[in-house]
Amino acid sequence: MVTEHSGEILYWFDDHNQSIMCTPDASQIIDLTKNTGNSNNMHKYEKKNGSFKMFLDNKYDEVVSSVLNNKSIVYNQNNKTFTSFVDIPFDESICFNNVQYLLNIDDG
Repeated sequence: MVTEHSGEILYWFDDHNQSIMCTPDASQIIDLTKNTGNSNNMHKYEKKNGSFKMFLDNKYDEVVSSVLNNKSIVYNQNNKTFTSFVDIPFDESICFNNVQYLLNIDDG
């Protein structure tokens, strides 16, 4: 399980159901993949085995997840929808001077 916390919202990847989930409050669990109609898109791409990563990009109010092989999926909190697939794989992320940097182990 991978988690990312945004204010009062907790995001995680449910490996068993192949879904990105969130809890906007203590009484509710939402399957973002199903609610936004992205179930088919998630099943098109091969999933990573094991090392899932997520980070919150505060600048764009987006949750970026590396649950897919060779692609990252981006969820925009303001629009409440997945906005894009990014062809930049990452292993970690850091925020420096309010800029998000993606790190890949292969970068050396």
